[in-house]
Amino acid sequence: MSNVFDFIGKKWDDIHNMSKDGFDNEKEILGAINGKKFVELNANLQTFIKDIFNFDVVCDDIISCEELGGINKPDIKVIFCGEIRHVSIKKGSGNSMHQEKLSDFIPFLNQKYSASIGIKNDVALFIWGDGTFDGSGNISSRLGATQFAVNYMEEIVELKVFFKEHKRELLKRFVIKGIKNGPSVDYIYYGTVEEGYWITAENAIDWLCEEEHEAKGVIAVGGLTFQAWNRNIKGIDRFENRRGQIQLKWGAIGKDIKNISENL
Repeated sequence: MSNVFDFIGKKWDDIHNMSKDGFDNEKEILGAINGKKFVELNANLQTFIKDIFNFDVVCDDIISCEELGGINKPDIKVIFCGEIRHVSIKKGSGNSMHQEKLSDFIPFLNQKYSASIGIKNDVALFIWGDGTFDGSGNISSRLGATQFAVNYMEEIVELKVFFKEHKRELLKRFVIKGIKNGPSVDYIYYGTVEEGYWITAENAIDWLCEEEHEAKGVIAVGGLTFQAWNRNIKGIDRFENRRGQIQLKWGAIGKDIKNISENL
């Protein structure tokens, strides 16, 4: 008979497989572009390249496409006719837009916004979810986001107010800039080699900032849900190193990017 630990392990395997699918998709798009002339691309990618480079007439140069990834926000760098574009590639639903250790994020809040001790403690309390600011609480004290919101209503309200006040700049960190001084995202591409939709990073920020698009999670940063990557509520050893990290998710990213691109 399976138990809760088998279930959690299966769910993690599902998430891992979805992540691998996204990585494979990036590789396929890179391979479909790199080393090709414009006329050798399929119709979808021809439209994409003409649009992101704003070309009416394209040159006969070979297109170069390089993998970035890692700590960089863009996944690929496309070089064509002497110009460069940095692109973030997405596929599937519930895409993670950003992930960052508390040990990096809290100092950032202090440096960028002179965040109060209360706000910094609220963030740590929410992400650890065990009633402490450093993750040292008992496993039995770990709470999911919904129950945390019930037990710590005042802290949730304070975080919502803070994130709403600073949402545009925070969204730029989460979607465009990242945590290092690497290249920023110019475009977000959602889809595959054969079919896709794309918008500028600034289009994305504008849309995510609109009140009507605020995420429905316990804590929102505009249209993104602010959450813990993994509180490891059951205390499974192999997931312990995933605690203490923030994650920002864009739930219906495919539907939204399609909608934004068709209404520009």
